[in-house]
Amino acid sequence: MRSANPTPDVADIALARVHTIIQYVYTLPVATFEGLNAVEEDLRDALRDVAVGTFPQDVLDELHRAVRERRLGLEELAIRRAEAEAARAFDLRGQHLRARLEADQYQRRHETDYEVQMREEWEEDKEEMRAMEGWIKVSLTESGVERVREEIGVEVGEDGIMFVRFGP
Repeated sequence: MRSANPTPDVADIALARVHTIIQYVYTLPVATFEGLNAVEEDLRDALRDVAVGTFPQDVLDELHRAVRERRLGLEELAIRRAEAEAARAFDLRGQHLRARLEADQYQRRHETDYEVQMREEWEEDKEEMRAMEGWIKVSLTESGVERVREEIGVEVGEDGIMFVRFGP
């Protein structure tokens, strides 16, 4: 005779635990390989005390399918993360190369501008030298001044610096 409140047997408790674990696997917000390994260990523990053939095969299949799907999902996620990281690294390398190219172009323009500036200054210096061509600055003692004045043409500036003509 059955009592009014039937007590669950080991199989019923294990089945309820297995269904809870399956539901947990499907609703797990963040799955990790370590977490799935722990779930598989929980399942083995839940099924350890149950006689073979107690559960329908479809329950066991669903159990293994749930874990396999989450594991495949993790593997796909790892692949997508690796691809995203590779794409990001490729993009950063492209940005680095573009920045380097721009810096090289700027450097070439800057050097060109500098060379033009130096050439212009050199031309100005050459013009000043042509204007002074034939004259050199000389500082002499008083006795030397008289001698130079006798031998060659000398001009004395307001500051006392003498310009001496050289050449024919």
